[in-house]
Amino acid sequence: MFRIEPKASNTNTLDIINTIMLSIGIYLVSAVLMPFFLFIIPAPSIVLSIKKGTKYGLLSMTLVCIVAYLFNRTAMNLTLLLYMIPIVIIMSSMIKEDESFGKIMGVNIFASLFITIVSLLTFRYILKVDILFEVNSFFTEMSKFMEEILLKSNFTETNMQQILKAYNFMKILLPGIVVLAATALNYGSFAFSKNLLKKQNIKISQNFKFIDYRISFKILLPTLFAVGVAYLLYYFKNPYFEIVLYNLVFIYSLFFILAGISLFDYYLVGKIPKILRLILPAVVLYLFRGEILYIAVATVDMLVNFRKRFKRIENEEK
Repeated sequence: MFRIEPKASNTNTLDIINTIMLSIGIYLVSAVLMPFFLFIIPAPSIVLSIKKGTKYGLLSMTLVCIVAYLFNRTAMNLTLLLYMIPIVIIMSSMIKEDESFGKIMGVNIFASLFITIVSLLTFRYILKVDILFEVNSFFTEMSKFMEEILLKSNFTETNMQQILKAYNFMKILLPGIVVLAATALNYGSFAFSKNLLKKQNIKISQNFKFIDYRISFKILLPTLFAVGVAYLLYYFKNPYFEIVLYNLVFIYSLFFILAGISLFDYYLVGKIPKILRLILPAVVLYLFRGEILYIAVATVDMLVNFRKRFKRIENEEK
């Protein structure tokens, strides 16, 4: 169970104001300079929920979402309300209830994907706004813009076709990208919340290090379900079969690649500098088609669990 160590604290009002200002600051940075900061926007409100109660975190996150909508009045931006608020409520409650890191991530990712589906249906049938149409229109405009830029450049016709083909393939992978974005949003929120709590002398029991990430047999059940759905689409010659197949391969490949990198990194800790541990996977992936190696290693690790069979030296810093 998390515990709060004795420390002089500000008033509730001051905590709420500080939380709102920090969250708005993060949002503005993500909107103007660094989009990946979007993944940590709920963190200050999660911390406030843990310290003062869910209602305070809910209030601060709602105000942040209102400001975000005023800053950019689009249907896409309005979905921040549907994503951020449940994350604050669910994650802060599960942290206080001492749930495991894996369960926290699983429940929040599932909730995010559920909210995505509800959002699409709500906007389409109630608010009469087709977000999928807006997204498709955005990609169409971007394709035209890219084609104009490429025509003005020195690219050959073959190179232009390859670039546009890759861009169109990215459109196909959009559902998989949404899943990864949901994962990044929840992990970013958890990790940043934990750091904020640590700075305020609030300790929580949940702990996760990248070097401990591995894929277990628990993934087999959802995998069988996904394969079953793909097979039914193929059997009934559904036009969405290829889209589903490509996205399944994309998501599973990425998670297995990360698991393979994590295993190698586990044994490299303390043996090579941290900067090299960050550079090495990129070099292996880019120059040596390392994705095949990492996927194979992660698959074998799922069966034998190398970390239990081959312990590394314990006096190394993680």
